[in-house]
Amino acid sequence: MLSETPGLLSVIPLFPDERDEEMRSMYMLEVAPDHLGAAMEQLHRNPKVESAEETAPRKLIR
Repeated sequence: MLSETPGLLSVIPLFPDERDEEMRSMYMLEVAPDHLGAAMEQLHRNPKVESAEETAPRKLIR
C-alpha cells in the first residue's frame, strides 16, 4: 500500500516487536524532500491511512 508513495525512500516500523496490532501498524516513512507535498497529499487521500504528519522542523543546538 505504501510503495506507491511519491519519493518514498524507506518505511520503518515504529514498534516492530509490539504485540498490540495497532502499535505494530505504525510506520515512519522517509520521503525525498522534493516529493514531500505529493506524498502527503496521497497519504491523506488514502482511506487506509489513519493519519500522516510531517516531522516538525527543529533547530539543532550544539
